[in-house]
Amino acid sequence: MRYSSPLGTVALAASLLLTFPPRLSAQILYWAGTAGTVATAGSGTWDSNTSTTWRDNSPTGTLVKWTQNRTAMFAGSAGGSIAIGDVITADALQIQSTAGPFTLNASSLLTIGGAGISNQSTALQTLNNNLGILTFTGSASAASGSQASRVRILNNGQLIFEGTSTAGGSGLTNASDLLFSENSSAGSASITSTGQVSFAGQSNVATATITNNSLLTFDEDASSGAAAITNHAQLNFSGNARNFAAASIINNAGSALDLSASTATAGVTLGSLSNAADATLNLGTSRLIVASMSLLDGNAISFNLSPSGTGLIEITGSLFGNATASGTSISINDAGGLSVGRTVTLLDWTSAATVIDVQQSDFSLQPLPGGAQGSLRVQGKTLFLDVVPEPGTALLALFGALPLAVLRRRR
Repeated sequence: MRYSSPLGTVALAASLLLTFPPRLSAQILYWAGTAGTVATAGSGTWDSNTSTTWRDNSPTGTLVKWTQNRTAMFAGSAGGSIAIGDVITADALQIQSTAGPFTLNASSLLTIGGAGISNQSTALQTLNNNLGILTFTGSASAASGSQASRVRILNNGQLIFEGTSTAGGSGLTNASDLLFSENSSAGSASITSTGQVSFAGQSNVATATITNNSLLTFDEDASSGAAAITNHAQLNFSGNARNFAAASIINNAGSALDLSASTATAGVTLGSLSNAADATLNLGTSRLIVASMSLLDGNAISFNLSPSGTGLIEITGSLFGNATASGTSISINDAGGLSVGRTVTLLDWTSAATVIDVQQSDFSLQPLPGGAQGSLRVQGKTLFLDVVPEPGTALLALFGALPLAVLRRRR
């Protein structure tokens, strides 16, 4: 899946970054603020032009301008707001235990590499990306150190994780565009999003907690560890994103989980899935293998019926059905395979060790396309769709056979 960021802007960022001097990872610049004192430093402006805000290599070093690819050290007890309106590349950001609560407001291009952000302070540290491009690259972490959970990232621009970088243990609020690419990871972050979140390349959701209120997409070879995902809007699987065997997904009321664009040959594997009332699960012609599945009253599942097959849900551990009859609505879309006399498997819980409150009356079939007729049938631990002739067609066939039967009897 192609990321929707303006390619011209990203290209410009890349060209600007190439003009910077080689990385000097051993060099540390200490934030001194407008007062020039590291221990009590507070608010100020972080750019490459102001000469009184950093001390070189020690808290008492020479006051200098910011130099690209250095490690930025924050120790000031005052904390405060720091404006970053320039193109900045930092080898790392280190926040010492003495630091007060800082808010770094980035509105241009900020790239963080090296070890990323390491926090030892119990004060809440905030990185606010306001209409800028914030990139974590290399193996950088957005939040590490003894107080990693006290790092908050607010994204109202473009936030990109690339290389093997990670969101670490941060609290991440996304209101715009968030992309995990290459081999990056969401780590153990807590992500709440009202914007677009995309996992592409070989990125990994890891053990993150994600609350999606807009669009969440897993594409290409994205995968997951024991992530916990709550979907309140649209969640899509596409490409070869398939290995989510330890992840749990709650498809909440009014939301949609769509696998119709998946190209994973063996199917998508989930640890657990709860399909809530007024929630839709769209299989298309894809296969879903889930260890534990709960079908709550009022949920809906949609399948595409093609000449070669249909969507299939396979339950390998446990299946929990509805509390009332007709609680799960089944919809069939004709993809060229809706033919009279055909029987297809929709749900198979043969391998499930635990089955609670699952019976044929739990499922209701919505009208088939083109006036076709069909019925649902549970046999053993499998739900089938049987496509049958229309009643009028069956009667015509019956009446058409009667003269032949009479003729044969007379002979």
